[in-house]
Amino acid sequence: MSYQRPGSWGDASLLLRPTRKQRWLRQWQNGDGRGVRIGIVDTGVDDRIPELQGAIHSHFAAGLGGRYRRVKKGGDDIGHGTACAWILKSLVPAAELHSIRVIGRSPQEKVERLIVGLRMALDQGWPVINVSLGTPGSRDILEELAEEAKRRGQIIVAAASNDPDRESYPASLPQVIGVDASSLEDRLGFRYREGRSIEVEAHGIYVEAPRPDGSWFHYTGSSFACPHVAAIVARLWEPGIGSVGIREKLAALGSP
Repeated sequence: MSYQRPGSWGDASLLLRPTRKQRWLRQWQNGDGRGVRIGIVDTGVDDRIPELQGAIHSHFAAGLGGRYRRVKKGGDDIGHGTACAWILKSLVPAAELHSIRVIGRSPQEKVERLIVGLRMALDQGWPVINVSLGTPGSRDILEELAEEAKRRGQIIVAAASNDPDRESYPASLPQVIGVDASSLEDRLGFRYREGRSIEVEAHGIYVEAPRPDGSWFHYTGSSFACPHVAAIVARLWEPGIGSVGIREKLAALGSP
């Protein structure tokens, strides 16, 4: 199922008596993320570049042994999190963005820091959590965290593996909105595939975004489709909605 944005809202009858779906369409089309806090669990964000100055409200670094700390300045040695942050800022400019750096020296350390970072994001109470990375293991503990997020009404949006034959967590978990990359031209276009472990396809091919050094690059992969969907979720978010309500909206907007 897919949905393309309407061209206009010229029908006065729709303005007078909008249906539930019409109201959701307006949120999707006109929302700017105001009132929504979004956690970015990634490689950190370098907000010294002009495109992100003032956009990140707090920076954290996940450590080992369940520890994390707040840091005064952002940083991103890879550029991955910076690109994702810019995508979010460009689509939901009024949202409050927060960064959690979970990069590690080894695959095992990366997984442990991911778990610490996701745990911290839940504790902060951020309604939307963007996770543009994953792991093929540690399903049990990540599912426990995902279930806790669902109970709390927090929505985790996570990138699928770029290998279609390989599951990645948390994206493949039923409590999480999993995202795959597609060549959709509309940055807010998406396909909703009800019943699949990876439910949503969004713009993730040749996504232009800034690097920490100020240059621009074309990124490709589910990692960069993920913040597009997180932005859609932020536009559709309202107090008390939770992941079940967001899925209802995505399914309705994805209907032919």
